[in-house]
Amino acid sequence: MRRSRGALFSVVMIAAVVARCASGPRAPQTGWAGDDIYRVAVEAPAVARDGASAGSAAPVSRRATLERAAELARERVLRDFADQRAKALGASGAGQRAWLQLTFDRDIRDAIARGTIVYRSFRDDRSCAVVFQVRREGLRGRVEGENAKEAR
Repeated sequence: MRRSRGALFSVVMIAAVVARCASGPRAPQTGWAGDDIYRVAVEAPAVARDGASAGSAAPVSRRATLERAAELARERVLRDFADQRAKALGASGAGQRAWLQLTFDRDIRDAIARGTIVYRSFRDDRSCAVVFQVRREGLRGRVEGENAKEAR
């Protein structure tokens, strides 16, 4: 009896490990990962080698598609940061949001420009899904306005 319980436990544990490994790599979590890291997930359509959107017969450039995904991710990060700053300051409206985007300090713009792709996956339709990460010490405080005077 004791032996069969041990064998059953071993079988269950092995099945759990196999199931976990079979599911493939998982994309990192998006949003804030502490006070220094922010991640977004975006998907970019396939980009043809000539730079246009890829039709069904057009040859696709994976590099150009990946670069487009990074560009979309940078825009998304800036939009998210502007929304978070507006919320922290109690601002609303498109004009105020645009103003907030322009008033971000150079450190935040540089951090966004230096962001990296930490996960990528090319789909069957030749599009590319990425998780883009921005890292800077004290990033969350700067975005949410704790250091608003320094940012100006």
